[in-house]
Amino acid sequence: MPSTLRVYNTLTRKLEELAPADPARVTFYTCGPTVYDDAHIGNFRSFLAADTLRRFVESPLCTVRTKDGGTHRGPRQVVHVMNITDVGHMTDDAEGGESGEDRMAVAGKRLLEAKKSGKLPAGAAIDPGNPYDIARFYADRFLEDARTLGLKVAIEQQRDPSLMPRATASIPGMIEVIKTLITRGHAYAVGPAGVDVEVVVPISRPVEPPEGLTIVDLPACDALQVLWVGPYEAMQPVYQAIEAWMAEHGRVAGGPPREVYLTSPGDNLPPEQYRTLVVWPLA
Repeated sequence: MPSTLRVYNTLTRKLEELAPADPARVTFYTCGPTVYDDAHIGNFRSFLAADTLRRFVESPLCTVRTKDGGTHRGPRQVVHVMNITDVGHMTDDAEGGESGEDRMAVAGKRLLEAKKSGKLPAGAAIDPGNPYDIARFYADRFLEDARTLGLKVAIEQQRDPSLMPRATASIPGMIEVIKTLITRGHAYAVGPAGVDVEVVVPISRPVEPPEGLTIVDLPACDALQVLWVGPYEAMQPVYQAIEAWMAEHGRVAGGPPREVYLTSPGDNLPPEQYRTLVVWPLA
């Protein structure tokens, strides 16, 4: 009888037989790149390791345990999903050599110099001041390199983009999942006084006047986040609504607001569906 595949379970800290819910169709997720620079050979080592595992699991050589105690030998279908992190908090990693400076800002400076010196690749249309342009530029280069190396998930992504989702397309959902995890005791907040809570406020057009605007106040929250869906040039009522809410609730801004653009030109959406996250620190 062929031996079954065993994998290391970080929860139990021991090797265990792989017993998927459906032995004929295995699904798994691996972490993808954070696209503020080109991926180097060290980065691709982990991606190719996951690709090698995926290829083995789907091969006739791999035998897994079934829920009834039997075995199932390949070949089988493997659905591999790997994210692309094109937004995030990237200022704490001092080991990267940027002394805590935002990685996208560093990348913007690098690309601006390359643009001035004519060193950008031919046909590259990129605004070094736009973090989404920067992320898209490096994401496209990563995918090109990954396909050259034969990374199957990157090849399949051409047919099914959902196999390599981008973080910017899922921020509201991430926040809701995190809230649920904290509520159920599976995660905890960190920061000053043990609190680092972000308030998320969905706003739909029109907001002038801001009737029906609901802003949820959480105690000791560090920042106010407002999700705006609509044209960039129509955001003034959003700021007016936020300022009115802070005045009414006695909250004071702890710094200037920052806009995070969740929609890029490549999304081909009309202006009415543009998504912008306003992050406003609170004192």
